[in-house]
Amino acid sequence: MKSEKLNAILEKIAAFFNTQPHASSIKDGLVAATPFTIIGGIASLIANPPISADFDGSGIFGWFLSGWKALADAVAPYTTLINSLTLGIISVYVVFFIAYLLAQKKKINPVTTSAGALLVFLMIAGPVTSIEGTNAIPIAYLDAKGMFTAMIVACVTVEITAFLFEKNVKIRLPESVPPMVSAPFEALIPFIINILVFLLVDVACMSLTAQHLPALILSLFMPLVSASDTIWAAIVYAFLINALWFLGIHGANVVGTIMNPFFLINLTANLDAVNAGQAMESVLASNWNIIACNFGGVGSALAIVIASLVVAQSKYVKSIIKIGGIPAIFNISEPITFGLPVMLNTYLFIPLLLVPIMNSAVMYLLMDLDIIGRIFISVPWTLPSPIAAYFATLDIKAALAVIVLLVIDVVIYIPFIKKYDQTKLAEESGKVTE
Repeated sequence: MKSEKLNAILEKIAAFFNTQPHASSIKDGLVAATPFTIIGGIASLIANPPISADFDGSGIFGWFLSGWKALADAVAPYTTLINSLTLGIISVYVVFFIAYLLAQKKKINPVTTSAGALLVFLMIAGPVTSIEGTNAIPIAYLDAKGMFTAMIVACVTVEITAFLFEKNVKIRLPESVPPMVSAPFEALIPFIINILVFLLVDVACMSLTAQHLPALILSLFMPLVSASDTIWAAIVYAFLINALWFLGIHGANVVGTIMNPFFLINLTANLDAVNAGQAMESVLASNWNIIACNFGGVGSALAIVIASLVVAQSKYVKSIIKIGGIPAIFNISEPITFGLPVMLNTYLFIPLLLVPIMNSAVMYLLMDLDIIGRIFISVPWTLPSPIAAYFATLDIKAALAVIVLLVIDVVIYIPFIKKYDQTKLAEESGKVTE
């Protein structure tokens, strides 16, 4: 009875993040911005060859790195430009996507509404200033530091616009006017009101706290940002993702909605530090799930696959591994999660939680102690975990750490897989096990 109540509570939480308009729009808006982080990551990868101070350029590998360094120097202006227009202004894309998706849910014009949200965000986060007689837009709060401001602006402007439309506070043109012509006029009053509301709030913040609104919002969230970059955060993150998956709830979606903004802030802070030639301070960053927690997917699915290949004898388990083995290499674990299954499988419950928690804690400590490099490049989530670890940190030791942990994961899983496989063998032979 208690487990049923707990499951019902967790299902309601998951439903909230998946169906509540604001939460789901924020989650999906961050996902929509992923291509920009990956493009920026590729530019950062090209611009930062892993060359140490004592590099001598000898041998084939040295020749390769020397060529990489020459390429990085030659295209530096372009990689800097790409990085500046992707990760450097990531909050610009986030505010647009969130507002667009939320406007769709509110059944109002998504194009004009998201454009209005973008206008408001730029007015308070990147107001035009004059530098030596030239107008310029400061980008200090257009990167991940403005992420929370972007979320608030997107949600509030859409809500104000939807409220005004519901009350028919808009310029109404004759019905004969085409919608594409009337839509911009209908958006004028909401545009003006949204601008006035946020300008007044920004002026009030400056008067009361001597900080503009984006700076104030970031300062309010900084304790959470700091708390999100601890070993306890790494452990809780791993636990929640896999505990929710055990119950059949998409743990990465639920936990990612909360943690991904913090991870992205940490990623851009590390990248800024690298570009400035300074030491990186953050550990938990984007792609943590595939790089340091769940190798291959839920419960470190790649370890489940390898352990099953080693000890499984039942036709059922072998058939599932044949189907789900290759996808798990690329962090697609649904065939294993629902086919083996991992979900609600009491035989695998202990390693399902233990293995990712161990991985996450060990990787955190290795990075925190500067034994391996830290994450500063965003990579596609479908990259195999060791490869992703290398390209995200540009440190071969990070990839080796993943491989060593994966071997340990397999060893941990083997007795549990073996026990579960025995029940399937008994079923196939017509015997019943207790």
